[in-house]
Amino acid sequence: MPMSLSGLLNKLKVIRRRFSPYHRIIFWGVRVMAAAVIVLAAIKFVLPFLGAAGEFIKRPFNTLSIINDPSKVLKFSSGATNILILGRGGADHEAPDLTDTMLVVSIKLSDKQVSMISIPRDIWIDSMKAKVNSAYYYGQQKEPVKGGFVLARDAVFQITGLPIHYVVMVDFEGFKKAIDLVGGIEVDVGRGFVDEKYPIEVEGQGPRDKGQGEDVAAVYQTVRFEAGRQRMDGDTALKFVRSRN
Repeated sequence: MPMSLSGLLNKLKVIRRRFSPYHRIIFWGVRVMAAAVIVLAAIKFVLPFLGAAGEFIKRPFNTLSIINDPSKVLKFSSGATNILILGRGGADHEAPDLTDTMLVVSIKLSDKQVSMISIPRDIWIDSMKAKVNSAYYYGQQKEPVKGGFVLARDAVFQITGLPIHYVVMVDFEGFKKAIDLVGGIEVDVGRGFVDEKYPIEVEGQGPRDKGQGEDVAAVYQTVRFEAGRQRMDGDTALKFVRSRN
């Protein structure tokens, strides 16, 4: 039968009397548990947030340090910081992890002079038994987190003898966005050309494939560049650098 309200109150009084000797222990135990929960929550959520905020606050000062005295911020060897820039097609393209563009940017810290060395993609690396443009791909197969950067850096060191301090990866979309972010770039086209077989891109799928009996115009587009200095947005600049026919 259901317990009456008075019966329930009497039962609670009995329970309270039984636990009264342990009242102080329970009181402090609850406080300790609450404190532990707060500490764990701070470690898991608050500290990472504060760390990110601190990095955000320090970033402008680090930027100023790079401008005023880059040697205090950047890694370097023999007075120069060497950066490897890798360019790949990206997920929507055939062989997305082949880095057909490989460029070493060497910054001399004393006078801030910059030298750029283009690494031909077909250079053979004996230790890999493969071309240099596949180093990133094979590195990613072994260690998906950072193996590609490590192997590409080692392959370029074998070619140039330059220690690589930083590696940057750019795909087609990143290339376009970087140029659009600065409002476009000025390019001096040495000789004009017409490319009648520049691939038509399908969003999310990459270049179109030519179907059975399909007209060439459905797969390729024609791009033209006149000689002389001109301003290009990201999409136009990508067509300029990729055009090969």
